[in-house]
Amino acid sequence: MNIKVCMTKPFSPPESDDCTLVVFKNGETIVTPEYESLFLSSCQKYAQKYQVYLVSCLYESNGYLCMAMFDPQGNTLGVQQATHLNLEYLRRLRPSDQVEILATPIGNIFMSVDVDIYRPDVLRLAMFKGCDYIVSSQMFPLVDFSEERILFGARSASVANRMPVLQVTPFSSALMVPPEISPDGSGFLVYPTGKPVTVQFDWETAAISRKVLIDSLLSSSCFGRYRNILEK
Repeated sequence: MNIKVCMTKPFSPPESDDCTLVVFKNGETIVTPEYESLFLSSCQKYAQKYQVYLVSCLYESNGYLCMAMFDPQGNTLGVQQATHLNLEYLRRLRPSDQVEILATPIGNIFMSVDVDIYRPDVLRLAMFKGCDYIVSSQMFPLVDFSEERILFGARSASVANRMPVLQVTPFSSALMVPPEISPDGSGFLVYPTGKPVTVQFDWETAAISRKVLIDSLLSSSCFGRYRNILEK
């Protein structure tokens, strides 16, 4: 299924009138609790105004670091809380133990919150739960921004789990896919760029290789724990 996605600053209009999905990049800081209600209601109005599916940037809610997704009618499709936290957030926030896959008309989506993109166990579980593609949002200061954060985070997640990853940070947007379906074999459909990005991609192109990977893993005695998870 082909969708057109725009990755842009919060509340900036989509670059294209026919965008299906908008992903907000993070600003200089995450949205703090005192602005949560205003922020979420503004996201709902944005999705309604532009008739798009919207994935928010990071915000704090009830002691968790979160991302939310909205449909074109402004309904909240789901909220994902971070399952892992960096040292800064551990001082005031707590991790979640839930990995939720959002079943939507534009695919089954996992929202990877901040450092969760570095967690192979979380991403592998998302794959087993039927994820079609990942939307990853990371927050860090410019001094900590580096190519390695993307190569060993979002791109590695795409390669290891055979699925597209839409990746945003305060300073970049990128789209990664399994290398064999990228035009130059790099694994990037969109290389990291600080500019707003609008790109069309087919998340079903990786489905066959992902099915082969899942079947291979589930047939191995080394991965019995995943079968146990799925049978619960």
